[in-house]
Amino acid sequence: MKRLTYIVALLLVAGCTKRGEPQGPQPQPEPEPEPGVEVVVPTFGLTIRHSMSHLCSPEWRGDAPQGSVDWGDGTVEEYREGVEHRYTADGKYEATFKMTSVDGFEIKQLGDIEHLNIAL
Repeated sequence: MKRLTYIVALLLVAGCTKRGEPQGPQPQPEPEPEPGVEVVVPTFGLTIRHSMSHLCSPEWRGDAPQGSVDWGDGTVEEYREGVEHRYTADGKYEATFKMTSVDGFEIKQLGDIEHLNIAL
């Protein structure tokens, strides 16, 4: 009788029933990523509040700066090196640059800049 008890105990410790089926929680495979999930690339945001009639983009530094520019008057365009904008009416505007692949910028045109907002 001791021998039968010992064998049953070994089977239970090994995680098997008397039929040899696994017992208890079993490791689950890693879940597949959901289709359509995009890799998020960090965006650097810069908003320039100003009252100039002509605004030049800052000079962006990085491997391959790219992004978009909302000039604050309804004009939105893809960023390209040396992009600038002329406003058709006097006023105060907020130009917003949403950039990726950048590690810095330089503003060479100060003019009538009232406020800068940097968002990471």
